[in-house]
Amino acid sequence: MASCDDGPVYGSAELKPENGLVLKLTGELSGTGRWNAGGYSLVVAGFDDSDYAVITKSVPQSADGAAVTVVMSGIGESVTSLELCVINRLRRRVVTFASVSTISDDDTVRLPVGRMDVSVYSALQAGVFDASCVQCHGGSNHAAAGLYLTGGRSRESLVDIPSTVVGDAVRVLPGNADESILYGVVSTDMTCGWSFDHSALLDLTSVEFIKNWINNGAE
Repeated sequence: MASCDDGPVYGSAELKPENGLVLKLTGELSGTGRWNAGGYSLVVAGFDDSDYAVITKSVPQSADGAAVTVVMSGIGESVTSLELCVINRLRRRVVTFASVSTISDDDTVRLPVGRMDVSVYSALQAGVFDASCVQCHGGSNHAAAGLYLTGGRSRESLVDIPSTVVGDAVRVLPGNADESILYGVVSTDMTCGWSFDHSALLDLTSVEFIKNWINNGAE
């Protein structure tokens, strides 16, 4: 028998180098150890013009405030932005914590993020509440229905707090999204008769993220 492979052999000590750019992320991150449920991942990722990651690398779990370095190589020409972000099972972007373009003077793109909270709740605050809710709920010194969704106040205004609109209901019941008013507000048409209809406020990705957060304890 004869071998038809006359190319080089790369063993464990000698790997064929990958083409493309290299991303180097550095920072002191908190909350990395809480991404362990619901099919979501904390990653560095490259995106083209869609919301789906072209290339990803997981951010390792570490003690809160520990120095973290993540190096991702093999970034192709189609990638236009590099991000520290959360993706779902379909590799769709859920929320971005930090980003940088792929324009660089050399083959390595650096993304220093400093001290950053990348916990599940921080992602919820930045990606959902800050982006879509605070305009009416605390961002202009007014909180509709007495509900503050601004940073530092949102969780204490939601978890185990009775609804001021729906009797005998709780805004967020940890472990049970279906019995939580917050999830009902953004996932059904229950608010169509209210002063503001919330049913089309969020996209499905954000609605599912809220559901996952509640069902996993609303921490």
